[in-house]
Amino acid sequence: MRLILCLALLCVGSVAAAETINWPGVGKVTLTASDGWEVESRVSGTDALSLLVRPKSEAAAVGQFTIIHAKPGREFTRTSAENNFRASLQQYVDGSVEKKANIQLLELARGYGWHCRFTDANLVGKPPVPGDYKYVDSALAVIDPAFPMIATLQFDDPTGPKQAEMLAMVRSLQISFDASAQPVAPARSVLIRKSGDRLDIIHNRAPAMLRIEKSRLVEATDQVGLNESDSYFILTDSGGDTVSGWFEPADKYPGLKKLWETESDKAGTNGVPPGRDVAFLKVGDWEVVSYDFAVGSGTSANYRAESVKFDTWIDLHLSITSKSSLETLHQHLHDLLLQIEVRSNSEPPPKPI
Repeated sequence: MRLILCLALLCVGSVAAAETINWPGVGKVTLTASDGWEVESRVSGTDALSLLVRPKSEAAAVGQFTIIHAKPGREFTRTSAENNFRASLQQYVDGSVEKKANIQLLELARGYGWHCRFTDANLVGKPPVPGDYKYVDSALAVIDPAFPMIATLQFDDPTGPKQAEMLAMVRSLQISFDASAQPVAPARSVLIRKSGDRLDIIHNRAPAMLRIEKSRLVEATDQVGLNESDSYFILTDSGGDTVSGWFEPADKYPGLKKLWETESDKAGTNGVPPGRDVAFLKVGDWEVVSYDFAVGSGTSANYRAESVKFDTWIDLHLSITSKSSLETLHQHLHDLLLQIEVRSNSEPPPKPI
């Protein structure tokens, strides 16, 4: 099970174990770890802080902790946190030995949480592979309603001490907030409007809008606040589809190949694996780059789709993860994208984006 992190984290720095990590604009994060671990911190402004932990020995284990600063109005309740955690586990279920999520309560020094272990069915009985792990413990720790932490703990030996040591680090994490810290998120500018089976995505200052007829997609309200852009939206459905994207001014579009070059340069450094089987396509009026990557014993199929109409650049990311064939997954994304129509926003915007 390969580590997948969907956040761009900047300003890399290393810290010694059992030290305090400064999070400018937020406060201080403390982590208790033994001397046998190396800890690296990465900060993305006041939006996120990530910790990558590895044993100094050759033991096959790695832990990724990401604390996210949720936007005002997007703070977690216990119910929304648990629902979000359960949904996040579905990426592991099909490729696991367990075939279901056996969720356990996670006791924390502060806050509450859950964790769940999966065994990669594709790796059972095989020798260790560097960078691929037979077991994963996924955890969600709500240190504070506005500061959930996602933890992915991967290891090859379920009887060894490394998994327990990483879980102890999760339990030990605490945040001391700066009294002067203020929310910096802009107000949202995107409206998701549902009318029967029809779904409209409208930016209040964009000349263009999106319409999807006969859509089962709904807004993923627990995730939309995790992106700093006020024009960001993310939709999911029960079948595993995810559609996310942004509205931007048309003159900001660099072209598909230039955009993909920029995204490819980030792959591997931000925790997202590089895409394989990359292809440039034309789907209806959309310019598309398609790519895949492995998730457990399944595949994540992805479309990055671009449209420039009505003085607006719309950047979409469509994805689905399944054990189905690549041909089936790509046909599904192709059909889904054809359902998404760029239309003129009926109300003239008061000013450009």
